[in-house]
Amino acid sequence: MKINFHGYKLNILEEILHINKLSKHFSGFKAVDQLSLSIKKGSVFGLLGPNGSGKSTTLGMLLGVIKPSGGDFKWFPRNPHSNPNLKIGAILDGPSFYDFLSGRQNLAICALIKKVPERKIDEVLQQVNLKERQHEKFKNYSLGMKQRLAIANALLADPEVLILDEPTNGLDPEGIADIRSLIIAISQSGKTILLASHLLDEVQKVCTDYGVLKKGRIIHSGPIGETQKHYNTLMLNCNELSILQSICEESDFCQNISFSPNGLLSVQVDDKLSVHDFHTYLIGRGITLTHLQEVSYQLEEEFIRLLKEQ
Repeated sequence: MKINFHGYKLNILEEILHINKLSKHFSGFKAVDQLSLSIKKGSVFGLLGPNGSGKSTTLGMLLGVIKPSGGDFKWFPRNPHSNPNLKIGAILDGPSFYDFLSGRQNLAICALIKKVPERKIDEVLQQVNLKERQHEKFKNYSLGMKQRLAIANALLADPEVLILDEPTNGLDPEGIADIRSLIIAISQSGKTILLASHLLDEVQKVCTDYGVLKKGRIIHSGPIGETQKHYNTLMLNCNELSILQSICEESDFCQNISFSPNGLLSVQVDDKLSVHDFHTYLIGRGITLTHLQEVSYQLEEEFIRLLKEQ
């Protein structure tokens, strides 16, 4: 079975990473606790969580730089590799290059270490849109350019998987938009991307799937928007809000009825019922709306709800 996302086909059956009860303890503190996840080939998976939730520790274990206290994980379960890290590109601690060298010179050193032909340098510079600035010194790059150079380095060996820890951290809106576009473009080439981030809006725009960590434990994982795929969220107002609330609560096609901070009634309506038919239903019950707005799904709302439930 395949679906389309941002213009590319995603095989949702093949597993590229299997995590089973992975744990890491530091002097009795459980940084990661019994984490289990499955990540599919070609997906863009966002690992979300508050600061200190275990995101970076998890990525460190998956890359072999942090030794787990328990559990295990397998990269490429269907096609095991003696050294899976050769098929993975990663940025864990942000851009780290020689300030006095140009972007190209820095990549040339990295290519030599990775035993990658020099022609790959031109390819990745083009891919991250740095070819015109390749001869400038790294110290003169903006933070966004430095991050793009780090991604270019991670792509040098043409990995199957790209791991990014807070790829837009500290960037201005333009830099965030650049990295977002780059991540989407990389995913369209068929690579699997695993990223940790606290910027929920950006995760919603680039990821196909996400998982939420809280105090080292996974509290939810699934496709973006999965929990609301059968409901439309409507913001309502009228002169008799208490009656409107009661009517919605008594119906069989409304759920998650609550008041928003601006006083509007938020209602999720089964998508089998059109907005027009729902409005007609309310009119038939004697309700005249003064406000009716259909809103799109927001990951931030889902994220906060999940944390509160736990």
